[in-house]
This record gives sequence, structure tokens and C-alpha cells, in this order.
Amino acid sequence: MVELELVQELTGHDDIVWNLAWSPDGTELASCSGDKTVRLWREDPSAASWQCVAILEDVHSRTIRSVAWSPDGRLLATASFDRTVAVWEKTSDPGRGGTEARLVWELAATLEGHESEVKGVAWSSDGIHLATCSRDKTVWVWDTVWDVAFRQPNGDLMASVSDDRSLKVWRCSPSPQRPSEPLWRLETTHADAHERAAFSVDWQAAGGDADASGSGEQLIATGGADNRIALFRLFAAGEADAEGAAPTALRSVFLPGPAGAGPGPVAKPAPLRLELALSRDAAHASDVNCVRWNPARRDCLASASDDGTVRLWRIGGGAPEGATRG
Repeated sequence: MVELELVQELTGHDDIVWNLAWSPDGTELASCSGDKTVRLWREDPSAASWQCVAILEDVHSRTIRSVAWSPDGRLLATASFDRTVAVWEKTSDPGRGGTEARLVWELAATLEGHESEVKGVAWSSDGIHLATCSRDKTVWVWDTVWDVAFRQPNGDLMASVSDDRSLKVWRCSPSPQRPSEPLWRLETTHADAHERAAFSVDWQAAGGDADASGSGEQLIATGGADNRIALFRLFAAGEADAEGAAPTALRSVFLPGPAGAGPGPVAKPAPLRLELALSRDAAHASDVNCVRWNPARRDCLASASDDGTVRLWRIGGGAPEGATRG
């Protein structure tokens, strides 16, 4: 005969408890409630009971209806009647002033777009996509994109990095159906920009003068969870320089105008491709959370890390010590 035995009752929420989710390794249980909080419970072997080890609060303004763990257990998504979805990240607090290191949960992103209450949330098996459903009768699928950057000065191209380790470049063009609304189309992807999640991307400032490498091109810098900084060049696909070596830097090609249109070329953007220019392994002792180019000094790059440091880098013509060319 099958029996069901009560092991423990977990109390602490002040309102209806709507949803539960176990962490992938089964060591933690997340609960969400009408009290606008998420509670995380973990078993304490010494007390032979489950204890509340964290409370996620002060983000949602209404009931939290659903909660879901990412497959790797690093992220937690919460869906709320306030029409938003929050993504929380488990990070390590190194501890200072004699305090011990500990794991803490921080808000990583807030997703907005649904027009009514968000009732459900779920991760794809690879952790790259997040699906949400709402009372507005729609299902949205979100990419776990960590950062975006526009090419300056005209913002015609946008770069993005993601949990899937890739770097993508998008081009803005008028929508055929709605010419007044810009449409971003994927131009090219570097699938293995990093060995783990890519967290940050930035486009080098435009400048009339050549940089230290002897080129006026705008490099794309990325940083990621593999402790690495990478620099990429963007090229017009299939083109080569005068010596037939590396492709020429990004430019547009010009085609003759249509018959009867009069003199003058019609600009048509060339297809693009990304090429790794330089990889700096062990740029930091831990995750590289942010990379940013100096807007006034094109050869200066700053990076920030989980290791608690900020580093300044000078970009030169030769590969720095510890760096490899693509």
C-alpha cells in the first residue's frame, strides 16, 4: 500500500504560495507567493530540517505567479502579475573585512513586454531561451542576451553577446511593412566568441586617425565567464586586400542606379563576417563582467571582473604578452 508521510511544513510566506521549483541538483527549493517574494529553502543536515536560506524581494510590485531554475542552477526566473519577468543570478560575494565568502542572489535583468499578468515561465533545456506566457494571450521566447552595443556615430550596426557564448552583429533597415519602424536583421555570428557565457560587448569609438595597429577600423571587444577578453574585426565577406591576404575592413559596395534614375550610385551594404583579431586568456582571475572602450583614446580599453579589480589595457600593433592572434 502506498503511503504519503508529511516530513515538514515550510512557513514564512504571508500570502498564497503559487508555485514551486526544485534546483537541478535537488538541493534547493524555490517558492513564490502573493506576498511578492521568492523564498529559497535548503536542507540543514545538522537540524534535520529545511530552512529558508534566502528571500528575493523588492523587485516585483504584485503577486509572483511562477518561478523556474535555469538548467545549470545559476539563474532563477520569476514571472509576476506586474507584467514583468525578473532573472536572478547566483553570484559569489568574496567577503571583506574578515567576513566569509558566501553565495548571494542579485537581480540580473528585468524583462518587459507583456501587456497583462505573466502567469508562467520556463527555460529551454540548453538554458539559452526563456519562455513566458501571459493573460494577454501571448507566449514570448526570450534570448538570454547579456549586453548590446551600437557602432558609432550613426548606430547602423548593433553587436550583442549571450549565454550561448556567441557574438552577433545586427543591421538596422526599414521594415517593408512599416517603413517608419526600424527592423534589425541578423548579419553575422561568431558562434564561439567565448568558451563560456559572454557577458559584455563594446564597439571601439570611430576616429579619423588610424589606431596603433595602423588601421582606422572599429574593433569589437567582448568579455566573458571564461576570464577572457577577445577583440574582433568586422569585414565585408569575400573581399581581400591588394595582396590577397586578410579581407578589407567593413565598407559598403555601390551598384549602378536603376534605369532612368539619373547619375549617382545606390548604396548597398555588403554581407558581413566577424574575425577574431586577438584573444587575451586569463585577462582576469575570474569572470570578465564588463569591457568598455575609452571614447577619446581609441587604444585604451577598460575591463571589470568578479575578482574585484578594474584593468586598463593598451591596444597596440603587436600581440601583448599572454595574448594570441586570431
